[in-house]
Amino acid sequence: MDMEMRNLRQRYSIIHARRELINMGAKADESVVSVMPLEELSMILWPRNEYGEGDTFIEPLAAYVSQTGDYHINLSFPVGGYFDSMEDFAKAPNCPNHFVSIDPIGTHKLKAGDYLVGYVRGYYGEAFDLPARMFEYAKEKSLSFVGPAYMLYLWEEISVSDPSQYLAQCCVAVSKRRVRIH
Repeated sequence: MDMEMRNLRQRYSIIHARRELINMGAKADESVVSVMPLEELSMILWPRNEYGEGDTFIEPLAAYVSQTGDYHINLSFPVGGYFDSMEDFAKAPNCPNHFVSIDPIGTHKLKAGDYLVGYVRGYYGEAFDLPARMFEYAKEKSLSFVGPAYMLYLWEEISVSDPSQYLAQCCVAVSKRRVRIH
């Protein structure tokens, strides 16, 4: 019975995580980049990705998927990308430094706070002009990026049938730049 209860709690957690992302996607305004408060989110940070010449996220993702048991990753939880910095995201938006699983047992935290958030619709790894729009908004509002950037897929193959309609949210913590007075 304990094992069955553990399995039911895990299934509930998976459904809850996916439902939260789907609801976030339903409220998303894809044309707007803005600062918004985000709640803490627990994740499992996967090992660092290694890319060969011409690779995208597919190659390291496929390698990890074949070894999920070794890394204690449950692929039923939503998966996203982790970039060490906003600069890394802008430089190679289809090559995250790590993958993350949105999993309540994860020890990696997207901490609660103010985040610059932008959305993009399309296939996995497509960011189009999102990095440029986020940098422009940060410049206009005198914001500094603080820490890593996350690409979280709000709508993916579980929630929509057409991969060109996947909806991703990029978020990065921000703070106001201090103006120096001479």
